[in-house]
Amino acid sequence: MPELSENDFAETEQWVDLGLSVLWAAYNVGASSPEEYGGYYAWGETEEKSSYTWKNYNLESFNGYEISGTSYDVAHVKWGGGARMPTFAEVKELLNNCTFKYGTYNGVKGDYVVGPNGNSIFLPKVGCHSVTGF
Repeated sequence: MPELSENDFAETEQWVDLGLSVLWAAYNVGASSPEEYGGYYAWGETEEKSSYTWKNYNLESFNGYEISGTSYDVAHVKWGGGARMPTFAEVKELLNNCTFKYGTYNGVKGDYVVGPNGNSIFLPKVGCHSVTGF
């Protein structure tokens, strides 16, 4: 797959080169800055819900875990263009080649992910929604 550049994305989105094989988003889907939490989405879904249960999990036709760049990829659907969630291999590359440092950004706790080239992104500690309705 070819490497994407800033020209592949909408002007309003920000992308960071961490010195890895792909660019990484500077903030979460649904956020407009690194410290904002963004939206909550179930795996493979592209809309938020008021509650998350197995009964309302909408993935009946889902066939696997690699959803990057598909209609199940919230970044691809919400941001368009070449935007997409990272693949499992790209997440592994991030984990294996970057340094994680706990800290705060504009008063929000989270992790700084520092790439081999010294550039960084901030991952806010946003929590999660619990699955109910077993």
